[in-house]
This record gives sequence, structure tokens and C-alpha cells, in this order.
Amino acid sequence: MDPNGADFEEDPEKALLLEAEDLERDIGMCVGHVSVSKKHAPSERRVFINLQTKEKQQYCIELSLQGYRVLGEEFDKTDLDDRPYNETIYSLLDSLSPLYRNSFGNTLAKKLAKLTCEDQATSSDAEGKSYDGAAAEAKK
Repeated sequence: MDPNGADFEEDPEKALLLEAEDLERDIGMCVGHVSVSKKHAPSERRVFINLQTKEKQQYCIELSLQGYRVLGEEFDKTDLDDRPYNETIYSLLDSLSPLYRNSFGNTLAKKLAKLTCEDQATSSDAEGKSYDGAAAEAKK
């Protein structure tokens, strides 16, 4: 069940569609374009995703309960039905796009650096407060 009360086990079409829509947030910074296909309507069994890598290669990706796979090498094209499934979009992109690997690694490093800076700032604030408290106590 999601935070909004939707039960995805009862509505697999909604679960697949939500996962596909979340891709923009998850991988948007690491690819050129990602969106749910407007040409192919989603169903309870699969959703079609148009994706362009940073190398400018376009793909039509199928998301189903089996995973992700390339169905075409242009947006909305579905002529490659013999491709293997990947468990995650990340493993599929890793096999398709060297620039994705670099971009994903750089994005992850930036997020970790930001967290480290925030953690250090929080630690400095806490140390400053305890130091100020000790100084005030010493003045008494």
C-alpha cells in the first residue's frame, strides 16, 4: 500500500504506471529524456517508456512485472520483442549507456558530498552549543 492508501496488489496497472512516472525523478539527471509513451496506452501488464540516452540514442522500453527491456531503438517503436529483461532500469541503462554510468556516479558523489557537508554543519552547530554551554557554566 502506498502513503495515499492505494493498494498496488489490487491495481497492478497503477503500480507499473507509477513506477514508470517515477523514472523521471530517479534517472532524469542521468539521461537525455524519459517519459511514459503517449502512443501506447499502459495496461495492467506493461507500460511503454520513451528514453533517450546522453549519447542521443532513443529507445522504447517496456516495463512489466518481468522487468525492463528494450522493445525498439526509436521512441514508440516496438519491433524488438526478443531482447532480455533487466530487473532494474539501472542495470538496463548500465548496459546501454556509458555516459549514464559516468553521470550516475557523478550525481551520487555530489549527493554524498552534500550530505557530508550537512552532517559536518550539524556537528559544528552541536559542538558550538555545547562549547557555549560549558563556557557559560565556567563563568558561574
